Amino acid sequence: MNNKISIILYFIISILLFSCSKTKEEKDDIIIFASSSLMNPLIEICTNYKKETGEKIGCSFDSSGRLREQIQSGNYADLYFSSSLYEMNMLKDMNLLYNDSITNIVKNEIVLVIPKDLNININSFYDLTNDYINKIAIGESMTSPIGRYTEETLNNLGIYDIISDKIIFGKDTREVIDLVKNDKIECGIVYITEAMLNNDLKIAAENKSHTEIIYSIAVLKKSLKEKEARDFIDYLCSEESINILKDYGFGIITYPAF
Repeated sequence: MNNKISIILYFIISILLFSCSKTKEEKDDIIIFASSSLMNPLIEICTNYKKETGEKIGCSFDSSGRLREQIQSGNYADLYFSSSLYEMNMLKDMNLLYNDSITNIVKNEIVLVIPKDLNININSFYDLTNDYINKIAIGESMTSPIGRYTEETLNNLGIYDIISDKIIFGKDTREVIDLVKNDKIECGIVYITEAMLNNDLKIAAENKSHTEIIYSIAVLKKSLKEKEARDFIDYLCSEESINILKDYGFGIITYPAF
């Protein structure tokens, strides 16, 4: 585990140095804009890819919505790895992607989490309506897919309006987790993959009253390394890479993208 943490820290520092030192014309790395919920497995996969091919990967992690906005604003990337087909389709409709490169990779679920040492009776999403729940952390629906999936779930369950005064918003699933861990908020709704990474939290309930959460990747038409980007997608679909994603809790896609 310590070795994995060291790799991740090294990778993040490398990304920061890389981003500050090169223009897009000078970049010799493949640049991926990826959902922040992919950070841990994707860094591991990219590290393996460099060892096997010598090809360097630079990653920028944020909510898929914010990354999509950056691409629309002209920021450079070779690949976009999104946690939402909605965001991917927006770029597709704007003719910013090679449509034949769009590939569904894995899927995710959302769960209700509480601090591990909190003694509170929460066994379902409906328990959020109880008076003893004062604050609930969720993602922003305008910019983060986790927020949209959460809002959709709560609306489908008929409880969003009932609990709306209790809601505290985070920019993405990692900020929601930080709110629950550090700000004395009783619970939050996050991806199951993120919940599994946090020993300070426990999963109180699961619910699938939302659109299926599909993670897809595509090559951007602005890419200066189209072939290399397509090669990385092939590597991402390999058994080795898929097994890494499975180890982090992602589900497997068994059907094609578009």
